[in-house]
Order: sequence, then C-alpha cells, then structure tokens
Amino acid sequence: MSAVPVEVVLFDLGGVVCHFRPDRRLRALASASGLFDASFDSGQYATVEAHRAVADALGTPIALDDLMAAWIHAWEPRPDVLAMVEAVRRALRTGLLTDNGPILLDAMPASFPEITRAFDWLFFSCALKATKPSRAVFDEVVRRIAVPPARVLLIDDSAKNVDGARSCGLQALVYTTVTRLREDLQSLGVFRTS
Repeated sequence: MSAVPVEVVLFDLGGVVCHFRPDRRLRALASASGLFDASFDSGQYATVEAHRAVADALGTPIALDDLMAAWIHAWEPRPDVLAMVEAVRRALRTGLLTDNGPILLDAMPASFPEITRAFDWLFFSCALKATKPSRAVFDEVVRRIAVPPARVLLIDDSAKNVDGARSCGLQALVYTTVTRLREDLQSLGVFRTS
C-alpha cells in the first residue's frame, strides 16, 4: 500500500455501502428499456425527464412517487459498512461515489437518511456527467474536494473502477468483505479499532 497518507475516503454505493438487489426492482422497470443504466447514470436525464422516459418505455403512466419507490427498492443499506464509514469519518472526510442516475439521487435523502448523513459528499455520476472508471469522473471529484489524488482512497467492488482510479493517481481498494476492508483500512492507518 502507498505511504502517502489518506485525507478522503470514497465509498462506492452498490456492492459496498448497500447490497444492490436489482431483482427487487419491478421487473417491468428492469426489462422494459435499456436506457436506465447508461443514459441515466451518465446524466443525460434530469428526474422529470427520466420519469417521462420510463413511462414512455413502459407504455403506461406511472406516478413519480411510485417510480422512486420502485427504484430505491433495489438498495439495501449495509449497517456494518456504514458503521465503518462513521468510524473512518471521525478522523477523515468521506464521500460516496456512485454510478447512478437522478431518480436515486433525488430519493436518497428521504429514503436513506442514514447514508446521506454518513458522508461529507455525495457524488453521483449523473451530476458529474461521467461514470467510473473514466478519468473525467475521478478528475472532477478530486477537483471538487480540493485534495491531491494521491491522498484520496476509493473503495469499490469493481476491479475495473479500482484500476481506473489508480491510473488517475488515487489510492484504491477492491471491496470483497467487510472484514477484509477493515484489515485493509487498518493497514493504511485509516481505521482503528480503539
């Protein structure tokens, strides 16, 4: 691991902070259109436009509240990881860096206040107009937090995203288990059990 001290720790949402269970999302939303992941996450739609696109793809009207409820149903916060985030945050600043669209971004504060409160920054790809592992997303996050890339640590369950972060000068870890994450953070001096 790098000898450069970490100032900011960025956590991925799906697969790290939350279990992502897309099977819980209404099957109609998941199968009706291929536009959800790529164009929503990259910021091509605002919430109102995304709502209209989903209704058009489904060929039926759907209330925005119903759409948001279905959308967030795929996410299940992980209390063990959130406890670790809170422990890290006692000494360092933390951010959430996720490839997600405006529907989840708008639903997050009311639906998952425990996640919203756990981080200093919530970085959504739709607002950054780029997705991981592109250089654009990491450069923009580093610019916004005003910390040198070498002092930023990304924790992500995707090796591709970790490699992308490293190629941009960030430190990065692949998340596998909460136990392994604790060990890795302890070895970096980021997380202490006391």
